[in-house]
Amino acid sequence: MTLLFKRQFINKIRSGAKTQTRRLKQPRLKIGKKYNLRENYRTTLPDKIFIVDIYQQYLGDITLDEVKREGFKTKTEFINIWTEIYGEYDPEMYIWVVEFQYIDPTETFKEKP
Repeated sequence: MTLLFKRQFINKIRSGAKTQTRRLKQPRLKIGKKYNLRENYRTTLPDKIFIVDIYQQYLGDITLDEVKREGFKTKTEFINIWTEIYGEYDPEMYIWVVEFQYIDPTETFKEKP
């Protein structure tokens, strides 16, 4: 299993600007494992992500720091993209948070402490 990302987020992941993602359903991933970075089911990129943590939170509990780790500048920007992707923003929705570390395919991977 892996996570699919919209094309607009791939460069943010590669640059280190996006190190978290939020999902409606529990992802079938394991903490401490590496997974392919994918933008659709047909395209596997040479890049990988390392899963640092997976936990649940209410969507409305996202902090400004977490918004930035999602790759956005403001909470409003995050809410607008969330609504565009999922159709609605409900702060009482219980969602899954995946924290990850990008693995550049040209470098030796070293897990961040």
